[in-house]
Amino acid sequence: MKSKFAAALFAATVLASGAEAATYIFTIAPILGADGKPLKVNNFTDGRTFRFTIGETERPNSVPGVNRPTYRMKSYTYTEFGSSTAVTVPGTLGKNIDFFRQIDQGGIALTNSGNRYFRLFNTMLFDEPTWLAARQTNSTAQPEFKLGTFALSTAAWNQTVINPKSRPVDNYTVQIKAFVPEPATWATMIGGFGLVGAAMRRRSATIRFA
Repeated sequence: MKSKFAAALFAATVLASGAEAATYIFTIAPILGADGKPLKVNNFTDGRTFRFTIGETERPNSVPGVNRPTYRMKSYTYTEFGSSTAVTVPGTLGKNIDFFRQIDQGGIALTNSGNRYFRLFNTMLFDEPTWLAARQTNSTAQPEFKLGTFALSTAAWNQTVINPKSRPVDNYTVQIKAFVPEPATWATMIGGFGLVGAAMRRRSATIRFA
């Protein structure tokens, strides 16, 4: 019985692993001031809301000389402040999304045609120690993103031990969610558990007629 149960459980695992992997959903939105408009920091404000997804099986590119998770030719969308019309930025050459390490003051950047397009600082969005350890054996290791809503700023903190500074005002939030599996995923998992039940029923039948 144990061997059949193990075989059926293995089949369920294989079926589930073949389904669509979970996906991280990112939403970058401006923080609004008392006047209902996006906050300005160092006279800079953008006001757009950005959205993109990163699949669990989607791996960052190994870029020579770049020691941070970088997704090259990555598509994203944005909406202007006060608008509901989404504009799609295609995932073509020069359209990159970078996640920065603590030494670079954390945060995220969306680039456009090779130039810095939009940069947020001062909060880590992934587990850096785990990612660096995984990079020892896999140059395209997927970072483990933090889930929740995090405050960031368009101004860098630039704090040092000998030159302490107050953290700049946060004027953006980054929300990271894990996508719930598609119905097809649940269907394959249920099918796998069905194999487990079938194996157990066959074993019961053998005992009953022995």
